[in-house]
Amino acid sequence: MNVPQYLSDDALMSAFRAASWADIEATALQRRFDRKFVLRDQQLSQVLAQVNGHYRLLPAKDKPLATYTTVYFDTPDMFMFRQHARGKRPRFKVRIRHYPDRQVSYLEVKEKTNRGETLKQRKQLPYGQEEIDAGHHAFIAKYTQLDPGSLRPLLTTNFKRLTLLDPVLGERVTSDIFLSFAIGGTSKDLSRLVITEIKQAGAFHRTPFIDALHDAGAHARSFSKYALGVAFLGLATRINAFRPAVRMIERLVHA
Repeated sequence: MNVPQYLSDDALMSAFRAASWADIEATALQRRFDRKFVLRDQQLSQVLAQVNGHYRLLPAKDKPLATYTTVYFDTPDMFMFRQHARGKRPRFKVRIRHYPDRQVSYLEVKEKTNRGETLKQRKQLPYGQEEIDAGHHAFIAKYTQLDPGSLRPLLTTNFKRLTLLDPVLGERVTSDIFLSFAIGGTSKDLSRLVITEIKQAGAFHRTPFIDALHDAGAHARSFSKYALGVAFLGLATRINAFRPAVRMIERLVHA
């Protein structure tokens, strides 16, 4: 994996001060409103240069980029994907997320509420566990309307994440790069794509990062990495709701 110079350890560590524990606490945002933007890697370079000095860097084991591997679960009839495709709320995602830099894994439940909030609940697992066992059914049943016993692993995502914080505004910005989707021996590489997510505690307001995204020509999009992975790998036949996002991403990747 060739990391561009602007994302190298030295470049990022010199551009942004490391976040303190107080900064991290101020931007935990387990309950939040979020907005996603899709851009090319060159656009991210422009954005980071523009916000240089405005944000704090959240490193992973003294490295600016954290590694994430996520296994998404769904029912045999892909109930959660179908709810997302129809824009239903509340809707849920159930996943196991691995954090290799810290050697920890969590079972996570994300809910998109009727108000548009994103709520996240999580429970620590032994590192590397990729199955939901019966001991965790009560946790899933508590936070979803699903039958936990019906859930099966469907899709795996891999990416690197750059996380920047603004503790004064209560804003957390994540930029996911080197993204890929996989199921069995089939995979889709979107390494030239960047998915940036702005996370705020309340109603959205303009911030330096949002201004920089707009200046770079990036626009807000409504989708999830799970839904994109399902669409790109052909795991569902009815993906009309996501075709515009898929076409837009293909144009960006091949531009």
